[in-house]
Amino acid sequence: MKKKVSVADLRQGMYIAELDRPWLESPFLFQGFFLYTPEEVTEVRKTCRYVYIDTDKVDDSPDNSRDNAGLSLEPDHRELTNVRYELPERRDAPEERVSFENEFKRAQDIQSRIRELIYAMHFDTRMGKSIDAEGTRKLVRELVDSVLRNPDTQLWLTQLRDKDEYTAEHSLSVTVFALVFGRHLGLNADELLELGMGAALHDIGKVRIPLEIMNKQSELDAREYAIMQQHPVLGQGILANTPGISDEMIGIAAYHHETVGGEGYPGGLRRDEIPVYARIVAIVDAYDAMTTYRPYRTQSSSYDSLKQLYELRGVRYDETLVEQFIQCLGIYPVGCVVELQSGEVGVVVSNHKSRRLKPKILMILSKDKHRLTPPRVVDLKVMTQQDAGAYVIKSVLGPDAFKINVRQYIQVSEWFVV
Repeated sequence: MKKKVSVADLRQGMYIAELDRPWLESPFLFQGFFLYTPEEVTEVRKTCRYVYIDTDKVDDSPDNSRDNAGLSLEPDHRELTNVRYELPERRDAPEERVSFENEFKRAQDIQSRIRELIYAMHFDTRMGKSIDAEGTRKLVRELVDSVLRNPDTQLWLTQLRDKDEYTAEHSLSVTVFALVFGRHLGLNADELLELGMGAALHDIGKVRIPLEIMNKQSELDAREYAIMQQHPVLGQGILANTPGISDEMIGIAAYHHETVGGEGYPGGLRRDEIPVYARIVAIVDAYDAMTTYRPYRTQSSSYDSLKQLYELRGVRYDETLVEQFIQCLGIYPVGCVVELQSGEVGVVVSNHKSRRLKPKILMILSKDKHRLTPPRVVDLKVMTQQDAGAYVIKSVLGPDAFKINVRQYIQVSEWFVV
């Protein structure tokens, strides 16, 4: 029950449910927190004239730490009854409906609008506004359709990301990877929509994490990491109170950091206790994090990241799904930098389902390692017998090899061979 009180009457152990002003105009990080220390009581008195307390929430423990101050970890949850725990029955992925080149501009427009949506959704939620579930559903449906037409186009466009907006860009990439993976597993359009919506919202709880932690340019310390680990619970609370959000979507946000070995968080769930869509997102979430530049962590190549996932199968990640994910991306995932026997260097643009060892490559460096202007596309699948020996992939290179910035080639249309 909420009760209006003067700040002069505040005491330690009270739960602040509402301020007399917008939360963004206050120094407090979250809506809803206990007053654990005299300093916190003083801070509220300096900021407000009155507040609303929740009389049903009182903490009389003398040993409460400030480490969790400002974090309300008791959101209203609903029991998740409509989630899938078993792996979907394996179905063949549909054939590509259009070519990479013909899908490119449409895919580019869809991903641009999805990116703007995720930015706005994170900002609005931090401001205390509701998530536009219906608007999100419509755009994710367009993304689903694009992935069904040609998955490699959307994978290629994930390379176009703003390094200064990690959380939103990460959510977009995870959504694309989840949909491409779901397509590989044979999920139908409606199932992909559920998976895609949940993937887009999987990190929404991070809007309740202090910006000083979210934007930290070095590794988190133990206290900060403990706070960061609360984002699945906070995300579950946000989504459980959002109309139009299904149990499948909530399950992804709540459980994507659980591990099959039981050492994940927040609940230490094991194997089949974890919803299968959350297990799918856990894999693509980890893969995108491994292959993305962070100031405090070395960026891994796609090859090394897939190898690491394989080594952690059955320990952290569902073994069957890991093996399927590796099959989905292939030996040479879209966006990886490769060197050919000829000495030329390029970036994988798309794969052929039946010829995974012979992808389509955007050649960037000549055999003498000189920059090609403009770059050219080579499809290893259609190489003549005479050229076949030279046009074989020799090795997968690291993301920083030869200082190639894949991002600068993403939107160049002149190199397309239609």
